[in-house]
Amino acid sequence: MTITLEQLIQDVEADNEINLTRGVCSIAHTLIVDMPLKVDGYANPVSSLSYTQMTLGKPGLPSVVDPNKAVLPEDIIQQVALYDYLRDAQRAVLSAIQEGAEGIITFFQKTPYDGDTLIYVGDNKFQTLYQCAVACKKYNLFFALIRIEDSSMPGRLISEKISEVWDILDLDEKNTVLKRENNGTNVLYSLCRYNPQIIEVDMIDKVALNTVIAQGPNAGFSALYWLSCRALLATLNPAMIDGGALNTVITQGPRAGESALYWLASNSEGRALLAKLDPAMIEKATLNKVITQGSDAGASTLFWLAGNPEGCALLAKLGSAMIDEATLNAVITQGPDAGRSALYWLACTPAGQALLAKLDPAMIDGAALNAVITQGPNAGTSALYWLASNSEGRALLAKLDPAMIEKATLNKVITQGSDAGASTLFWLASNSEGRALLASLGFAMIDKATLNKVIIQGSRAGCSALYCLTGNSEGCALLAELDPAMIDSVTLNKVITQGPNAGYSALYKLACTSEGRALLAKLGPEMINKVALYTVITQGLHAGKSGLYWLAGTPEGQALLAKLDLSMIDGAALNAVITQGPNARTSALYWLACSSDGQALLAKLDLSMIDEATLNAVITQGPDAGRSALYWLACTPAGQALLAKLDPAMIDGAALNAVITQGPNAGTSALYWLAGYPKGRALLATLNPAMIDGGALNTVITQGPRAGTSALYWLAGYPKGRALLASLGFAMIDGAALNAVIAQGPNAGRSALYWLACSSDGQALLAKLDLSMIDGGALNSTVAQGPDAGRSALYLLVCTLGGQALLAKLDPAMIDGAALNAVITQGSDAGTSALYWLARTLGGQALLAKLDPAMIDGAALNAVITQGPNAGTSAHSILSKSLDGRNLLSRLDLHNSTAAISVFSGTNKPEDNPSSEHNEPPAKRSRPAKI
Repeated sequence: MTITLEQLIQDVEADNEINLTRGVCSIAHTLIVDMPLKVDGYANPVSSLSYTQMTLGKPGLPSVVDPNKAVLPEDIIQQVALYDYLRDAQRAVLSAIQEGAEGIITFFQKTPYDGDTLIYVGDNKFQTLYQCAVACKKYNLFFALIRIEDSSMPGRLISEKISEVWDILDLDEKNTVLKRENNGTNVLYSLCRYNPQIIEVDMIDKVALNTVIAQGPNAGFSALYWLSCRALLATLNPAMIDGGALNTVITQGPRAGESALYWLASNSEGRALLAKLDPAMIEKATLNKVITQGSDAGASTLFWLAGNPEGCALLAKLGSAMIDEATLNAVITQGPDAGRSALYWLACTPAGQALLAKLDPAMIDGAALNAVITQGPNAGTSALYWLASNSEGRALLAKLDPAMIEKATLNKVITQGSDAGASTLFWLASNSEGRALLASLGFAMIDKATLNKVIIQGSRAGCSALYCLTGNSEGCALLAELDPAMIDSVTLNKVITQGPNAGYSALYKLACTSEGRALLAKLGPEMINKVALYTVITQGLHAGKSGLYWLAGTPEGQALLAKLDLSMIDGAALNAVITQGPNARTSALYWLACSSDGQALLAKLDLSMIDEATLNAVITQGPDAGRSALYWLACTPAGQALLAKLDPAMIDGAALNAVITQGPNAGTSALYWLAGYPKGRALLATLNPAMIDGGALNTVITQGPRAGTSALYWLAGYPKGRALLASLGFAMIDGAALNAVIAQGPNAGRSALYWLACSSDGQALLAKLDLSMIDGGALNSTVAQGPDAGRSALYLLVCTLGGQALLAKLDPAMIDGAALNAVITQGSDAGTSALYWLARTLGGQALLAKLDPAMIDGAALNAVITQGPNAGTSAHSILSKSLDGRNLLSRLDLHNSTAAISVFSGTNKPEDNPSSEHNEPPAKRSRPAKI
């Protein structure tokens, strides 16, 4: 008998008595599942007669599902017709399914036929039935079919089967499927494990997500554990996560030690989700559980969190007490993360270092600290390396026992990436706290190769550990302990070519400090490279400076320069002028000009190297304001000899006339110093007189041993100087400078007026002056010591007719009795006085007649010359020989003198030499400021 689906549907709908529904949907369960009979590849119901015959005298047939169960006769409906009908009905359904009959969907929809009615279909032809079951929302049938195909079907295959029909399900249907239990777990578990991308966050049930398998090979696993889809993690409500599932640790198999927390910690979306949880949900044991096998051996949740900012932020919320020492120091021994540890990752970032700073330093293990990465882009780095690279890390290292630092790790050089050439030694050398740590380690820990390794790329290209140690006292102190042979010439002279330190080198930085220069002195001149020596900094606070500049500024530096081949000195570096900072306007030329050693070195150079602008650059601030290289060279005969070899046109008026306004040399200028030396005056004679400024010429020194002197003073004392003054014109001479009287020293009592009065050319210059400029104090100031004791400008003027003529134009009241009556006590003019010389001429007697007789002193009047052509004469004897003289004597009422009378025999005057040479050096200069 053949039954169609349409007839079967009608029979089921019309069944009131026999209950075909139960027969088709339930009784078939007993027949098909438990009966061992199969006909034509199908499980078939059999007649009650055949079954009774099969079980006659037997307790029943054994079930094919459960061997311990027997199928009893009373479980079978005895109506043969019904079973024949059921057999035909089953075959009709199976045939329709296999053939894909259109009516099968209607059949499933209109009958309660479901998955409990198990059907065996041969040749693995399940797909049509799966689709039918889903289309009819017969999910029990769907999962029954899965069990028929393979009663222990792996979750991956279940996931694949569900994925095939997933798109035709609506949201409610998907929710129903995900909650369906399968093989001791649920469908959500399988999909989370094998195909999580098809799940939408709204489909996830909290219970299903957090259900943990309690036993068997998958014990400890949950859907949460497998939830690796980043899109889901990014949108999952944190409230969906249960602490139990989160912290459950797998205890067996290849994933032993792992947990949902572990996997969430291993990716950014998972960590973002963890950050939204209450930190109290995270258990310390799970956080610190270390994987002991497989490719992740040594890893832990702590390890994964430590390696990124969001993980460190979460760890900071948990608190340092949650971190276990063993987990912190567990080192990965294989795979791409070999050599890393949680300590390593924390050491890599500021957030991690901040966390480490809160730990007890005793928690840090030397092995983890020194473990070096051997592969990948971070090869060569270590926790020590990263801690050494920043201030927070170095502060932590300072708390550790220095013995924990291994030499190999300290000197390990990075060979690739942006930090290629760097090392722990490099980073420690680059800052004061790191250098302090290096000092505690001792110089024996330093390898030559690492010390001299030069970084060749990036912003630190050209730098080395040597470079970093050279620019500071503690670094130089450490280098001083090393064998000088440890320093490589290439590294010493390596010049940085980019960035804010462009132009710097280890040589440059050593040249900046006394400790560094002492070290350079030990290395020997052959270690110094010309390029590094003369490379000039072009930017920043040290723009214009070079190694040459710093060496030129100190005695020890100059001593080193003196050992070098002169061809090593480059004109550009010699003449580079600093444009900013406390040393603005200085140059290497300036500093060499400051000392005798430097000037000796300059004398050996080709003078064409000296640049006019640098020679004349005047310092405008600080204690050396007003000075220039010209100024310093003008201070000494050696410097003046060098200037004499230059083209006079190189001397600039501004530099020549710049007056020092502070310090012990206040009032001096290059003009002042040149005026004080024969070579200097010869040089001045070659200049255009218009270059000389009245202010510099007349500035009077007001302190120190040169108080009272001026350029005018020194020029007035020498023929070439007076010739220069004559070319300048009398209008350049200032009364204050002319009349300034030296108050101390060998020239005490002298003035520029005094020196001009010494000579005929000087007196000729005075004659052109406005005589109101002459001050009585300077005119009458008397030299108190030395061979010129007793002389004054008054004395020198009255020695000549021209001088007396000049005096005749002055107000007689300007003449002081002491100066008039001062008697020379030594030399060829012994016994003479201004009174004596006035008495010898008619003009002089006329001037005497205008004076108050009380001014004339009897001792001076009667002093008798005892030597020379005027021997035996006195002022009295000379006056007594003329009518005017006798009239003067009568006014004096001094007729008791018996002095001999001598004839006038000419004019005697002192030699015109204000001083042998005032080659006293100026006050000690200041040095260049340190870096």
